[in-house]
Amino acid sequence: MAGVTLVISLSPQDMILLATLSSLTRFHDFQFMKLDGQEIVFIGCEDKKVRLYTFEKNDSENDEDPPTKLVCFAALVGHDNRVKAINIIKVLGQDLATTISSDGKIRVFPLSGLTSPDPDSFQKIEPMQTFDTKGSRLTCLTVVAVRNDRTTRGTAEVGDSDDSGDDDSDSEEDEDSDIGLQGEVKLAELDEEEVNVAEQDDSEDDKVDDEEAENEGEEAEWGRIDD
Repeated sequence: MAGVTLVISLSPQDMILLATLSSLTRFHDFQFMKLDGQEIVFIGCEDKKVRLYTFEKNDSENDEDPPTKLVCFAALVGHDNRVKAINIIKVLGQDLATTISSDGKIRVFPLSGLTSPDPDSFQKIEPMQTFDTKGSRLTCLTVVAVRNDRTTRGTAEVGDSDDSGDDDSDSEEDEDSDIGLQGEVKLAELDEEEVNVAEQDDSEDDKVDDEEAENEGEEAEWGRIDD
């Protein structure tokens, strides 16, 4: 049977089996969060949905059954293919679930409207934002919240400018310009030296070529005499 999920206690003392969830289709990912003090499990399923489960007491009389069971009370809907990954994050006090699917789309679901599990009311949550990757094969997901609250420190108010600061900045600019000019002069000197060296190398190469040509002429002449 495909898609069997085992939920166990993470206590280091006793790894007790808490619940078992079975399905005829595959489970691709799962995440946990707390809602009004209750532990909620998000499971990305093959049937294009993210199903939300809560733990309830298992009334089974079989002693071998786990003490609790998983009951589905809500679903995140909107994908056109299997849900591959889920990520839950809090942004500015609001819980958001981000999902990716084999349909190539990234969807963001608001969880603020999610209420406590009610057996008589099944909740369906639509996405608030969708990004289409145009057919990309999405397999894994990581979400990071970035706050854009940069503040400027040490800024002077209008009319409170310091002339001495301006003088200092002007002097610094002059020094920088002097340094820049000196650098340009040095570069010019270096360029001139490189040109002189290059010309000297060229003249030496020409001299070597002339000597080689003269030697070749002599060899040709001696060859004619030998013949």
